[in-house]
Amino acid sequence: MKTTKQDKATKHWGGWFGFYDHNGVDRVHPESNRQLPGECIADCSSAGPVDEAVAYWVERLDFNGPSWLFRSHLKEYGCWTDQDLADHEKNRERVLFLWACACHESPGDCDYLWL
Repeated sequence: MKTTKQDKATKHWGGWFGFYDHNGVDRVHPESNRQLPGECIADCSSAGPVDEAVAYWVERLDFNGPSWLFRSHLKEYGCWTDQDLADHEKNRERVLFLWACACHESPGDCDYLWL
């Protein structure tokens, strides 16, 4: 089997995101390989400012993914300009925050993140 550029990128980000079809065979749709810890969800979705907690958990979990994938996902929210989305470090925090909030608001429905 020939290794494609996407396969190489997938291996690089394999700690958090892989690309799977609905049968888990082909690498097509990006899906998280891991779930967020409950403590992360609680810290990052609590009332009030959580910027420090989110930054902490991004580093603690080494939460990362392809920059193009994070930009594409965040662009769908319509909250950030292209200039804002050029900052991958901030995008890591934005994606983790949004995912943690989704997990908090809908327990069991957002265990894995589809981008």
